[in-house]
Amino acid sequence: MIVVDVSRISRLHSGDYGFLLIVETGIDLRGSSVKLLVRRPDGSKTEWNGIVLDKKPTQLRCYVSSVEVLQKGIWHYQSYVEKENEVLFGKRGVFKVF
Repeated sequence: MIVVDVSRISRLHSGDYGFLLIVETGIDLRGSSVKLLVRRPDGSKTEWNGIVLDKKPTQLRCYVSSVEVLQKGIWHYQSYVEKENEVLFGKRGVFKVF
């Protein structure tokens, strides 16, 4: 499994075996429902469910399977957090799949 911190992505390839995307949010996510909102290069949208680890509670982590990243090009993402009675959106980001 490849571990990818989206702030430091070097190179992802179409069909790569599963990998982990880590997004630093800067807020404590414990007890929250988290996911990444994702737009593929062709413009279609999907959501990847995330998890939060107690030892790194400000990080949203998504385990991504190889079949989820088959399209080459620029992918857009945004973190989405449901915490208590509020919905929070993180900064948008991009990564490239070769």
